[in-house]
Amino acid sequence: MTFASVESRRERHSRRAGLTLLELLVVLSVIGLLLALVLPAIGQARAAARRTACQNNLRQLGLAMQMSADTHRRYPASGNWGDHERGDIDPYRSWVVDLLPWLDQATLYEKWNLRESCVATVNFEIGQRRLEVLVCRDDDSAQGGGDLSYVVNGGWGYTVAWNGVADCPVGIDGLPIDLNGDGQTCPPPNQPPGQPSDRQIYFQTGLMFAQNWPVKPNTRHHSPASVTDGLTQTIQVIENIRTGSDPRAPSRNWSTPFAELTSMFLAPTICQEWSCIEGQVDYARANLGEYAINAGLNQEEGRAPFPSSRHPGGVFAVFCDGRVVFLSEKLEGRVYAALVSPQGGQLRGPLREATVDPP
Repeated sequence: MTFASVESRRERHSRRAGLTLLELLVVLSVIGLLLALVLPAIGQARAAARRTACQNNLRQLGLAMQMSADTHRRYPASGNWGDHERGDIDPYRSWVVDLLPWLDQATLYEKWNLRESCVATVNFEIGQRRLEVLVCRDDDSAQGGGDLSYVVNGGWGYTVAWNGVADCPVGIDGLPIDLNGDGQTCPPPNQPPGQPSDRQIYFQTGLMFAQNWPVKPNTRHHSPASVTDGLTQTIQVIENIRTGSDPRAPSRNWSTPFAELTSMFLAPTICQEWSCIEGQVDYARANLGEYAINAGLNQEEGRAPFPSSRHPGGVFAVFCDGRVVFLSEKLEGRVYAALVSPQGGQLRGPLREATVDPP
């Protein structure tokens, strides 16, 4: 065999071992097609895993609520505050602190000083810790410490001292609400409060409330037995990614008892001009406008105390029976309001509610 023939065979073998430009383009097209098919599937799998983790967090919180209620014969307060009448205005703790023993955090609870505010050194250091059970993986506002993605059912609002009258029910905007429709709000002690009073209706339309601490805890609280609408029809904890740690307010974390950080509230627009008289009540407005589910997604942290999440189309909530349910952001207003109130079936007059089936 001559040298030339050997070289010729080597050249033919070399040409066969390589890829032509056309073949290379075909291979790249196949790889691109496979990536286009696989990457969305991976993204969907990861999103599903995050949703499942969020559901599991709520399931654990619901179970902790049940165990706490079994022990104390009541649900914990949404927040604990000093007694203003005694000149104590300290923020003591949120509902999260009271659940720590049932969230595998008994050691943290034992370290928490119940007689000190949440900004006292030892308590603040605890509140700055990241507890995975408190954070939804889809919460893009989480800072890495002190985060909270869930809030409790606060009903229509909270209470304040208004014009010298203590314990006055107000809506999300801080203005008193005439819940019984008698034309007055926060009447002074020397005036009859109406039957039922605004305070009585306030109790019937929300599940968890703030209380004074530690000198004079109030007695406004629900237990499983007082949820007369049924544990299966009453929201207990729900998502809100606009709570917890706030880079503009470093002292805030999951232990802070401010109402807008602990609770979700219904829209005050259910009653026109804050007066719940006949003809001015429309529960359809409970899930409309700036107070609707997911309406606060683009609002500032700590400024949107109503449900929100990054799950497409709605939020997860755990009910008083421990079920975790996905609630659509388009949920009909009267259904939404009925799921918030623990005693809506007992309401009479303009605020009476229609019976709804549990989701």
